[in-house]
Amino acid sequence: MSKTNDRRVKMTKLLLQEALVELLQVKHISKISVTNLCETADVHRSTFYTHYADQYDLLKQIQADVVLNIRHYMEQQTVDTTHPVNEQKLIPILEYGKKNAALISVLLSENSDDTLENEIMQFVNFISLTHLDQFDEQMKEYVVLFGVSGSMAILKKWLKNGMKESTESLAQLIIQLTENGTYYYDD
Repeated sequence: MSKTNDRRVKMTKLLLQEALVELLQVKHISKISVTNLCETADVHRSTFYTHYADQYDLLKQIQADVVLNIRHYMEQQTVDTTHPVNEQKLIPILEYGKKNAALISVLLSENSDDTLENEIMQFVNFISLTHLDQFDEQMKEYVVLFGVSGSMAILKKWLKNGMKESTESLAQLIIQLTENGTYYYDD
């Protein structure tokens, strides 16, 4: 494939991805048709089907790219086994979210499916759980679920509110709440 064709393919895919993000801001994925996508992206249906099976396939590929990027950010960080979550792990992820706020917001919204949220919740595999050794396996699952779900809720709210807080202060909040719960705020 020539460089010109390669560039065209990349541009077409980018246009379709941007169209999906735009449409997801106003309607659920199940209400978005290939025709809607093609009209919004100004791309022919045959071109769409060259790259994707349907709107769900396009969504799935976008989500896979985001997960891959987040995993890449996480793998670049050193693992600190004394703290399950630290700023060095969270800040790059939050910065990625901030840089791609429109995309991440719609992928985590009720107009999308829960694939990205579930994938992000699987990132606990990167986190050391040695600080939970006092709990049995079932209780560890509850504690991890609580921490990850709460962190996801904070991330969604931060994105929705326009990311006014710095990534550093948000990372510190998540860390304090994850490690100490609301006890941290009792004075």
